[in-house]
Amino acid sequence: MKTLTVGEFKAQFGRLAKARIPILVRNRSVPIGVWQPLDARELKGKQADVLGGFVSIGRSAHQDIARRHDEYLYGKSA
Repeated sequence: MKTLTVGEFKAQFGRLAKARIPILVRNRSVPIGVWQPLDARELKGKQADVLGGFVSIGRSAHQDIARRHDEYLYGKSA
């Protein structure tokens, strides 16, 4: 796994995506995330899960779509 700063990651993203290397992204010395390339099969599976989740958000009994959207995507509750 390669470690890059946010700026380096942004500047080299195209090359990194083609090389399919997992990257630990850091802000100064603090790790802030991991970028992991996905296979086409993994991407299709995640796409179906995400789209299915958005469809069920629209079926909310209280129609509080914005709150449920944030909870679904970010795992946060207001």
